[in-house]
Order: sequence, then structure tokens, then C-alpha cells
Amino acid sequence: MKICVFINNSAGELDWIIPYLELSDLEFELHIILYQKKLWDKKIDIPTKNTSVIFGSTHKLHTNIDFFLDNLFRKINRYNVLYKEKTMSLISFLIKKIRFILSHTIKHDEKYDYIFRDYNLVDSIFLLKLLRNTKSCIVFPHSTALMTNFGKKPKLNHVECKYFIENTIYHDRFLPLYKKEIRVVGCPPLDKVRSIKLLKGKKKILVITRNCDEKFFGFNYDDSFKELDKILSWANHNNYSVDIKHHPRDSRVKEWRKVTDCYEGINEISHNLAENNIDYFVCFCFYTSAFIPILAQNILCLDISPYKQIYFNKLPYHKWVDGPTHEFRQLDLLPIIEFDVFLTLSSDYLGTVLSDQHLSLEKIYMPGSIARIDELLVTL
Repeated sequence: MKICVFINNSAGELDWIIPYLELSDLEFELHIILYQKKLWDKKIDIPTKNTSVIFGSTHKLHTNIDFFLDNLFRKINRYNVLYKEKTMSLISFLIKKIRFILSHTIKHDEKYDYIFRDYNLVDSIFLLKLLRNTKSCIVFPHSTALMTNFGKKPKLNHVECKYFIENTIYHDRFLPLYKKEIRVVGCPPLDKVRSIKLLKGKKKILVITRNCDEKFFGFNYDDSFKELDKILSWANHNNYSVDIKHHPRDSRVKEWRKVTDCYEGINEISHNLAENNIDYFVCFCFYTSAFIPILAQNILCLDISPYKQIYFNKLPYHKWVDGPTHEFRQLDLLPIIEFDVFLTLSSDYLGTVLSDQHLSLEKIYMPGSIARIDELLVTL
């Protein structure tokens, strides 16, 4: 059996699929293709057993054309206001045709039983070539995120695939477009992190930050900096050391660091949280799905984002229903508790909160994903 994993433009796309490739009971030859230029010099931990890594640099001209076409589409979409929907549909059609024609100029004769591609549903030039040499295509999630139709219904691109595998039945963003192809299998990163033995006995907390755009998330940077300062002051006073993880695409990380630089015992981490081995006392986060692997380890997780109702008129991900509400709160995965309120809560109450949210996670992200994916491949 020969499998190809196509990674378009983000190494983070590997975080979901690598645990499956490591833990699968099936025997296969594996090719991982890292396509766009920013991936070529990254150090990435991948399975070494029967694995080859192919870089897009082997098809540099086509990679550069893809990059140019993506940027062109984004710029036209940003600045065009006249007949926007019709214009963008025409531009999208022309770009697809250009890519289809150029895909016939690529020399890559490898044939695959299966190709895994992630939620980036753009058919690049190289990927179009690969798909013609592949028996079956499988779309896989790029993270543990739970994207729902709770907010604005997204406009989606349809690609040909045998299966569109999902973490959970509650991840309904791609319905009804992929209703026939969707198979719910669970989440390999969570199955892996559940098995990690945690280092106990350390007084440590975790803080997860994010880009704080009030137009998307309902809270702003200035208020969030103040919340972080409260947390660090409390941790310092109570002798807790702090691990802090910033969003990799947050353009204002330097301003978060201005807050953390005022305190000792702060450790900035960058590793994938699905590899965590620390038994944190609590994880404080600003609205994010990054808490999910931590909750899978039975660690209390709380959303302490400083939401303001004035921002909630047209938010894509949140509503104001007896207070701020998002999909994680609706599903009892992530309670929204202001930090000042957290300080007044008893350990018994917090224990009940953890018990409830962990039970919800086990129902929503069912264990056993590796065997389910193996079964899908065997029955194809």
C-alpha cells in the first residue's frame, strides 16, 4: 500500500495526521509532500518507517505560479467592489483552468493508493497531477478544532474525494456539501495525548493567548493584556510558574511579552499542545480550540476572554445569549468564567466543572480514531 500526504502551506497540517501515521497497524509506504516554499527549510518530526519527504522545490516554477495565483485572487477579492460575486466566480474559474492545464506539464510518475489532503480545499498544480495518479482521495482535518455552522454559513469549495473524515459529528461546517463523503472517526492527536503520562507535583498553570480582533471574537487586545496581568500577578503571589503559548500568526506577540516581562517564572512554549506532559493546575485561554488536547488530559480549562456585548452585533463565531456564547460553551466543553470570578470559586465547584467538561469531551471526541481510519482504508 502506498500513501501520499499532501501538505499545501502549513506545517501545522501535519499535527492531525502524524499521530495516525505513527500508530496505524497497517503496513504502507509513505510519501509526505511539503509543497509551498515556506515549508522547505522547516524541521518537522515525521515517521521514519518507509517514509520519504518530497519538497515543492522539485517543481519550483509550478510552486511559484500557485503562490502568485493565490495572492492575485486575494488582492482582487480585497479591492474589487463592482459585481464582486460574479467577478470572483469568473476569476476563480480561470485560475482553476490555468492550474488544470499546467498540471499536465509536471513530471511525477508515482502512483498512490490513497492521498490525504487537509481542509485547504484549493487544488494546486502539483496536487491536481497527484490526484490523477491516485485511486482514492481522503480529506482530513488540519487540527482538533470544532468548526460549526453556529455562526455565519461559510461559502465552500467542493473537491472530489472518497471520504471527508471528521473529528466529531458536531463539526458540521462542511455540511450539507459533503454529506455523502463525511465519515466521523475521532481525533488521532487526542488519542495520542490521552496516553501520555503527566509529570505531577509541579505548581504550574498554562495560559493560551490569541489575536484579539473584536470584530471576530468580541474582545480586544488592551482588555486582554489587563486580564493576563491579573493572572500573572495572582500566579506570582501564589508561587505558580506559568507556561504561555501564543498564537503562531498573532502579529502583536511583542505586546503580550511586555506584560510577561514584568514577572519571573514565565516560560514561553511553542510545541504542539498534543505533546503536553505537564499536569497543569488550570489552563486559562482566550477563545481558542487549542485547549482541547489539554482538556483530553483531564486538566481544567477556562475561557477568561474579556468579552464586551457592544461587539456582539455581527460576530461570525459568537452570540450573546444570557452572556457571551460560542460553540465550545454550548457543548459544555469550555465554560466562560471571568478571572475575577474564578478567584471566588471553591475547589469543589471547580472539580465539578472539570468533571462535566471532560465528560462532554469524551462524548464529542470519541476515542479509537486510529482503528476507524485503518478500517476505512481496508474497505476502500
